Amino acid sequence: MTFTPTKNRSGGKGRTPNIPALRDAWCALVPPDIDSAALGAKDEAQAASLIWNVAGNARLFMEWTNYQPASWQAPAGFEHHRLAKVCGWLGTLDLKSKELLYRREDALTILLAAWERLQTLHADLYWHTVFTLWVADEEFGPLSDPLDFLPVWDVADEDPRRQQAGKTAEEFTLYCGLLTFLNTAIGKDLLDLEADPF
Repeated sequence: MTFTPTKNRSGGKGRTPNIPALRDAWCALVPPDIDSAALGAKDEAQAASLIWNVAGNARLFMEWTNYQPASWQAPAGFEHHRLAKVCGWLGTLDLKSKELLYRREDALTILLAAWERLQTLHADLYWHTVFTLWVADEEFGPLSDPLDFLPVWDVADEDPRRQQAGKTAEEFTLYCGLLTFLNTAIGKDLLDLEADPF
């Protein structure tokens, strides 16, 4: 089963997507058991940590984008954030093109490099990997509506190490969502993290 979004860019206007149904469809793609032995990690614990971090961050990405990242449109005031740019780029792709194979490999390479950088962070930098929330100027709607808050990894501290920690966490999170979306678009398992030699 693949997870194919519509191309309708509602931008929060018009018909509200059925978030619970989209969430259930996406969660059904998460395998109950994960074989982490083939991920090239130094041990099984590291491999399991990677794959579960990918699953968790991909779920956040999908939740933020109403489980339709290729048709999701950022609310006014959020367009310059990287999440909006990633989804805007996804919306330009032909989801039936063989080019997706190459974009998937690019996404996997970037994701694994970001994961490697996260593993080397000093403990005092981890606080800066946690996103804060951007909230629209309007009031929250009903809980059945799409989320009214979105992630921001802007680090106010001028220390370049802290800023880099935030950027790395943002990159890892967004590429978890991007990779898993591309996996399903080309018929791979949701959490496939192995390089494809073509």
